[in-house]
Amino acid sequence: MSQPVAHSPKEIAKISRWMVTPPSPINMIRRHRDLRNASRRHFYVRKGHASGGMSGAPSYTSEPGPDERRLAIALPSGHSSSTSFGTLIQRGSGLKVALHNQQDGARRATYGRNASVAGEVSLSTTNGVTSVLITLEGKATGISGLTKLLHTELLHESLILWENGRTYTCPSILPFNFVFPAHFTDGKSGPALALPPSYDSTFSLHDMRVRCVYELIVQVMRSRWVPNKSLVIDINYVPRALPARTVMDAPFPFFDTIKSAAEEWFQMNATMASKAPSRLEAIHCTLFIPSIRAFTKETTIPFFLQLSGSIASMLALERHTNAPPRIFVAVKRQVVIDSGISPRAVRTYTIGTGLLNSVPPGYVPVHQTPGESSMTDDYEGEIQFLSTLSTSSFDIAKLRVTDFVVLTIEPQGSAAFLFERLTQSEGIRIVTG
Repeated sequence: MSQPVAHSPKEIAKISRWMVTPPSPINMIRRHRDLRNASRRHFYVRKGHASGGMSGAPSYTSEPGPDERRLAIALPSGHSSSTSFGTLIQRGSGLKVALHNQQDGARRATYGRNASVAGEVSLSTTNGVTSVLITLEGKATGISGLTKLLHTELLHESLILWENGRTYTCPSILPFNFVFPAHFTDGKSGPALALPPSYDSTFSLHDMRVRCVYELIVQVMRSRWVPNKSLVIDINYVPRALPARTVMDAPFPFFDTIKSAAEEWFQMNATMASKAPSRLEAIHCTLFIPSIRAFTKETTIPFFLQLSGSIASMLALERHTNAPPRIFVAVKRQVVIDSGISPRAVRTYTIGTGLLNSVPPGYVPVHQTPGESSMTDDYEGEIQFLSTLSTSSFDIAKLRVTDFVVLTIEPQGSAAFLFERLTQSEGIRIVTG
């Protein structure tokens, strides 16, 4: 790595005078030349050398040394500046709508928080046109069978692009520009709520359909004997959010990272109780997940699970039965509709599944004293989100879409008569990234 060269006092004086003294045209040219030459001397230093008698720069590397461990790494997001943008064209009913600043190859226009919804409406003919109106509309709906559970207007903004009575005739191309709001008000005096992202539960819930949809509607009104024209364009609203930090790049082996970076883990505790008349002691269950508890849909969530208890209890759960307990670690999404116009509706479905592997014991739980007669079973694993996941969690009071890490342990065989089934959950947040 080359070491930059400092400016000489003479050059610094010239630059200072340039910044504080109004230059004459001749001096402006001279000083511009001085700055250019100084800039060249600043950047064009031969690799591996430093002037002014300075020692060579130290050697740097992005790879950890033998006694170091990488805890996190920032990866390029899907919103990197290398993405190419252009114009998306939608056609129908003799109308053409051009939507600017859209990703090349996209099939539907996508907008973020406070984004500009800009474009042009092109008319195949202006004969008989009396007005041209464009509306940005959004609504949240929920239906179960034939029962309407929810209907909330999220957004309704209209622009008159042209109408009769103006001093000029209707042009064939009409530009428009909206600003996608970040908030909406539910009712006339309700609180301001964050506008929810586009959402559709059609392929996730079989007995209830919940949607948050946004549309651009173009309407062309024409004289009495000529039919009107309209075009409805579905658009996506995806307000971007980022987790405060990334998940550790190398979280395993867990016994190393819990010592060197304990703040990176969040601990969930649960107890698997024994059934009467069994006198077996309860089994302690500890699940560790990343403490950030906010993940993008591309993130793989690492976790560590430990079951610990007395030797008798652990043998009864796992060793003295032909079937070990069934253990599930998953991310589940809960959809709650509480609109007040119908009974509260709750549905849950899985959006991420975990794979776990047994590892040798090594972590000593805090509730266990040294020398205590006990056993532990340890597992490490990762949760992968479904590829169909496209929406972050949100809450607009009448409709809540929230996410949880859920631990489920089901005793099998004879152990099912000795221990209760365990389910423990912890709220997390899915963000766009």
